[in-house]
Amino acid sequence: MARPFQRFMSGQPDVQPSLHMPMVYESVPVEQPTWDYQVLSVDAKEEGLLTVERLNELGKEGWLLIGMLDQGATGRSSQVHYYFVRQHLS
Repeated sequence: MARPFQRFMSGQPDVQPSLHMPMVYESVPVEQPTWDYQVLSVDAKEEGLLTVERLNELGKEGWLLIGMLDQGATGRSSQVHYYFVRQHLS
């Protein structure tokens, strides 16, 4: 019985030729992750930008900086917005 099985499975990339046991694959439902978002806005003229220390604190809390908007570049405001995301912990 090992010979026909080996010939049948030999075309499978994850099956070793010396393996004589069938592989069982099952479909396990995966929950889609949910996300928490946070926006920190600072007035660059009055408060300054976020420091490396503050960014590291946020990183230790699981926050990932995904973008920022410097409204000072538009000349309309001195606001800087930092956008963060982290996976929601249930």
